[in-house]
Amino acid sequence: MNNKNDNRLLLYRLVFMSLIISVMPVATMLLLDRNDYPAFYIVSVIYTMAVMSVGYHYYRNFTKRTARQLKSLVQKENLINGELVLINTEEKLKSILSLEIERCSNQMTESSILFFDVDDLGLINDKYGYDVGDQVIIELILLTKLLIEKGDQLARIKGDTFAVMFSGKDKNYAYDFASKLKKKVEEIPFQIEEKVTCRFVVIPIDRWFSEEKLLLLAYEKLKLAKDYGKGVVL
Repeated sequence: MNNKNDNRLLLYRLVFMSLIISVMPVATMLLLDRNDYPAFYIVSVIYTMAVMSVGYHYYRNFTKRTARQLKSLVQKENLINGELVLINTEEKLKSILSLEIERCSNQMTESSILFFDVDDLGLINDKYGYDVGDQVIIELILLTKLLIEKGDQLARIKGDTFAVMFSGKDKNYAYDFASKLKKKVEEIPFQIEEKVTCRFVVIPIDRWFSEEKLLLLAYEKLKLAKDYGKGVVL
């Protein structure tokens, strides 16, 4: 209702401005002692109204397009946030890792953690827009959540970097999972020319690590993996 009233008020203002603007050339003709100003005034009013009408319709279309884009953005953000709320943050992962490291040390067992991120996501964003890049992240989260087992912990570290901690499962299990996830990701039919790939890093968890050192090692290995090319598993 408010939008209709605002549009009606805008239309009234445009009509009023058209009449005012049309008076100006007529006043100029009077100063120049021209006698055909009535006809000229009518033509000026019609011309000005036509210009204002085009401007008005352009404004309406612009506001509608902006409203659609805003609605689409809100829906997209709600979807992303909804998916991310259901996985761990970096701080939460640190707490989980701290407990898991202590457990491995006390029980002399081995767990493992898999880190991965999207190859060249920045280039995808630049070429196709952030909507496509966000969709890649959403699909990656949904796929990973579908593949992990009960007790496994998925976390978003930062940006497009993720981690899955496998409690009580050794590095061989993590490598097998990485291969499975790698294959599934590359099979997703994204509407872009390039094939989306991820790089993966597996790190065993034992008593020699603290969570901070483990994360630092993960970042270093992810940088190293980039030198090996796309879709690499280290």
